[in-house]
Amino acid sequence: MKDPTGPICASVELRLRDNAGVKASMGGKTRFYDRVPPKAVFPYVALGPVEVDFEDETDCNSGAETVVQLDVYSRAVSSDEIRAVAGAVVEAFRADLAVPGHDVIDQAVSAARYLDDPDGLSRHAVLTLRFDTEPS
Repeated sequence: MKDPTGPICASVELRLRDNAGVKASMGGKTRFYDRVPPKAVFPYVALGPVEVDFEDETDCNSGAETVVQLDVYSRAVSSDEIRAVAGAVVEAFRADLAVPGHDVIDQAVSAARYLDDPDGLSRHAVLTLRFDTEPS
């Protein structure tokens, strides 16, 4: 069984860095972090938890369902910025994602939640992406 999480995360990052709508929503430069630096510039997108569920191989199926959480953060007073960045990220995944070594059978942005962050300063959007894949 090939674990698709590494190639999926790399493809997600590439998609966000190359997407004109995401860049525009962040003022012309996409800020995407696997690990957020201490003095990160806002707004930014961070890779959150990643979960994979391998399908039962007894059914002659070697696929997997991978769920990727993306966390979007903003310090703007208005919620307009967080919604614009999150919306651009959602739009970026309307087109099929190419994942090296895997065929993407289905993909979706399955949820978007908007929150006030516990730090009292930041706005936070939690986006859930789902990818059903099989090894190529």
